[in-house]
Amino acid sequence: MKSTTKLRLVLDTNIIISALINKKSTIRDILLTDKITFYLPELVLAELLKHKELLCRKTGLSQKEVFFTIFYLLSKVEIVKKEAFSKNLKKAKTIMENIDFKDSEFVALALSIENDGVFSNDRHFDDSGIKRWTVEELVSWLELK
Repeated sequence: MKSTTKLRLVLDTNIIISALINKKSTIRDILLTDKITFYLPELVLAELLKHKELLCRKTGLSQKEVFFTIFYLLSKVEIVKKEAFSKNLKKAKTIMENIDFKDSEFVALALSIENDGVFSNDRHFDDSGIKRWTVEELVSWLELK
């Protein structure tokens, strides 16, 4: 009998960008599954907006198409305001200061909510003390569900 347990994962920006650039990717399927709940710090939306020209060049899409695709990819993602994880931001910055300081908000979010880790292509999360899920691990997990 299959389990009904859902994974709860913090979503790293590189996963969204990868899904955006690779139109027929396993990552897109993973982001759209009902078997995983994804959480994303709101700062990622501003980060994606800041790089809209680069995203258009990399994808070959217009700005309108890029934003539509991002909206589609994030349709099942819970966007979390900074206030919800700010209490753990100092601790996260300490953890990430010698790893990748820019990812402190993802770590702070992971420290603030009940979750099963972070979905990321960045190996530096392996040194953060937070479980990093790869595409391959999630595919295997989903096949068991």
